[in-house]
Formats: sequence, structure tokens, C-alpha cells
Amino acid sequence: MSVASTPLHNEASKLDHNETSKLSLKIPVVHLESRTISDEMAAILSISLLGHTLFLKNQIPFPVQQLARMPAPNASNASNKKAVKKRVDFGDAFDELSSHLHTTFTALSTAFARNVARYPSLQTDDVRDVTSEIPSARAYLSVVLGPTVGTPKARVMLVIDGLEVKVWGIRDDLEVSSSKVGEMPPEEDGGNGQESDSEDFDEDCEDSESEVSDLPDGDDDEEEEEEEDSDDSKLDGEDDLASGSDEQGEPEEPPSDPPPESQPPQSSALSPLRETTNTPRVPFQGHLTNSPCSQNFSPATRYTPRAPSQQHPTSSPCPQNCYPTAQFSITSSKPYLVAPQSKTYAEQQQILRNATNLLSRQLINACAEGNGMACEMAPTQAHILLRAPRRFAHPAWLPRQNLTSSLDTMLSEFLHDSGVCPSSSIAAKSRRKGGVKTEGVYVGCQSEGAAGGEEGLVGDEDDEMIWWAWNGRLSGFSEW
Repeated sequence: MSVASTPLHNEASKLDHNETSKLSLKIPVVHLESRTISDEMAAILSISLLGHTLFLKNQIPFPVQQLARMPAPNASNASNKKAVKKRVDFGDAFDELSSHLHTTFTALSTAFARNVARYPSLQTDDVRDVTSEIPSARAYLSVVLGPTVGTPKARVMLVIDGLEVKVWGIRDDLEVSSSKVGEMPPEEDGGNGQESDSEDFDEDCEDSESEVSDLPDGDDDEEEEEEEDSDDSKLDGEDDLASGSDEQGEPEEPPSDPPPESQPPQSSALSPLRETTNTPRVPFQGHLTNSPCSQNFSPATRYTPRAPSQQHPTSSPCPQNCYPTAQFSITSSKPYLVAPQSKTYAEQQQILRNATNLLSRQLINACAEGNGMACEMAPTQAHILLRAPRRFAHPAWLPRQNLTSSLDTMLSEFLHDSGVCPSSSIAAKSRRKGGVKTEGVYVGCQSEGAAGGEEGLVGDEDDEMIWWAWNGRLSGFSEW
């Protein structure tokens, strides 16, 4: 069912979002100086927060990066074998989850973009103009530590406000006028230009055929003299003369000298063609090239004349470089320029490292102020949950619609308690007493993200938000 948001509701939502960046939230805040948060940035921050959470919650004895550098222990006895197996299983599962998260946010961004009611502008354009406003949304990733999702020992929520919304595979191009790409306007380079090109091409073919008909017989004599170097070529020449004399005796056909065996018929040979500009024609010198005139070239084809010194007088097959060079003029009714890369790969990696360092510093500051996540817990399982539309498609995630009601209530409580959405509807309802407190981190950027009621715009059933669970198994360990 489609839900329409009033202008007053939208203004209040925008005001709440602007106040979010000004108020001091009760959770660590990571603010990025960018228009939106890319899927790669969201994946990197999610992996970093997951590693910090597992270490602060005493699920692993060392940070994840340090565990990867540690040498493998000696599995001589049974106790070491069990510890090694847990460590190896954790490393494999964490690597698998890290690789899945890189594609998870790409699929999530595409699922958001397919919402026609919320993003109507993304449903028609095949190529996105990067100069326009980039739409964004708010994403939620939850890490639940405990035997099951319903019996948690700890919960950590990651709020990504400003995830870039785009369909995977759409290019980021700049739409420019045809004059910027060096092309003639359509009205000037339209049908008239093609007609003139075809007329020039026909004139060149007629001129080349006239030159072929006016060729002297001296060229054929020179070729016959070169072929007399071998006995076989002499016999071939005598056979050609005998066949020529027989043809002259027949009254039906006019006398003509047959071409050499290695030379193609004159109807398929062309002399070098001149350009369509006003440059003087290059006079014919030397032997003809094997440039077929019977091929159907495009009227927009341009030919470059060959210099006389580049002609090959031999009767051997024409090499590849003796054919005229064609310069095709490709026109487009809607030209585009690929958006230039604003940053190099090294700069992009540096931005990702700075973001992860900022997240680590905010978590350390929270621990120093007494609001950190550090606590002593026995090793248990880690469940990774994601809030996404029904149309979200990823092989590593399974829908858990039976948990949607309880997890949405938990999310509303967290948003209200942390100060992200102080006007949450859960405040007016009866609050559940007791239970595990939900901790979290807020990641924001310069965009507005999900402006309140826009998240409730549901065009069809596939736009409904449900919770998804990662289908892997990630368990902590203490022995190493």
C-alpha cells in the first residue's frame, strides 16, 4: 500500500536530520566529508566495526588484523588441535563474511533504487548524470552475540545514513553538447552531409575507373620481364600469348590483352583515392594496388591518399599496409563523456583507511569516557542481520520475516535512546523493561539520507522492509 507523506512531515523529517548532526548523540559518531557513502565505504566500515566488536566483547583474544599475522600454533596434542580448529574456522568465516559484505551493500543499493515510489527519477535514465543530486538512503546492520537472535547477550547496531542509491551497472557519465566532443550539430551534419559524402565517394570511384581505363601497356610489359627470371614464368608467358592470339581471331570479342595471373581483374582494382577536400589530385605513378572497389563502404568513410613512393610495383599479393586507411566518423544522437576519475586508486584507499582510523578513534574515545562497548563475555556465536527490502537478492543472505516485528521494535528503541530519531513512535508506547541494551555507531555524511517518511513509501510488496540474516557461522574462541 502506497503511503503519501505530507509537506509538513517532510519538513519535520529534514529538521530532525539536521538536528542529528548538531546534537551530541549518545553513541560514537563518524562523520564523513563526502556527498554520499559508497557501497565500498559501507562495506569497509562494517567489517571494521565487526572486528572491533568481537574484540571488545571478548570473542577473540586479539584484534582480527593481529590474528592474521600470528603464526599457526603447534598442533601436537589434542588440546592444541581443538584450539587450532576454532581459530582456523573463525578466520575462514570472517574472510567469507568480509567478501560477502563487499557485494551486499551493492545489492542493497540496487534494491533501494528499484523502489519506484521513492526514487522515480532512477527508473528512466540508462546513464546517470553525475552533476545531478545523488539519492541516498539509510541502512542498518546489526551484530547480535548469543546462542540465537531471540536470546542475545549483546547487540550492536550500525547506522549508515547516506548510502548511495544507484542501480548496479549504470555508468556515471556527463551529458554534454555535441560541440564539446568535436562533432557537428545534427542540423548541420545531418542528411545533407551524408548525401555530399556519397556524391564525393561516387565521383572518386568514377575517376579511379577512368584512370584504370587510360593505363598504358608498359606496365604489363614490365611485369612480364620480371616474371622471366624462372622457367615456369616463361612458359606461363608463352601460354598467355598463345591464348591472346586465339582470342584475337574470334570476331565476337574485341582484341584485348589479358591481365597477369597475379593481377586481379581491372574491374576490382582501384587507384589511390583522393580526399574529399580541395587538395590537388595526386597523379598516378607506379602499379595499381589491390584495393577492392566492389566493397560497400559507408558514405561517412574517409580515405587517405598514398604517396607515390609507397606503391609496390611487384605482382606479389598486396601487403596489408597498402590498403587505404579508413577513418570512420561515428556520430551519436545523444553524446556522452565518461566522468573523469576525481581520485586515483591510491587516494581512494587512503580515504578508506582514514575512515577506518576515524571509527577506531571514536570507539577508543567512547571507552575512555565510560560509554564504550568493552565487556567480559564468554565466547559465543555472532549473528549478522541486515534490514533490506523484500526485493533484495544476495546468495549469502536469508530472509527472516519472523524476526521483523521484534527487530523493528528494538531498532526504534535504539534510535530513540541514542538520539538519532528522538521523535520515534516507540516513545509513546509502553517500553519493555529489562533486556539487553542495544549499542551502536552512527555513520553520516553531507547528504540528507532517508528523510523520515520517505522510508515508508512502499510502491508494491517488494518495497517492504524486512530483516535478513547471513547464512554463515561465526563463532568466537578464547584459546589460542
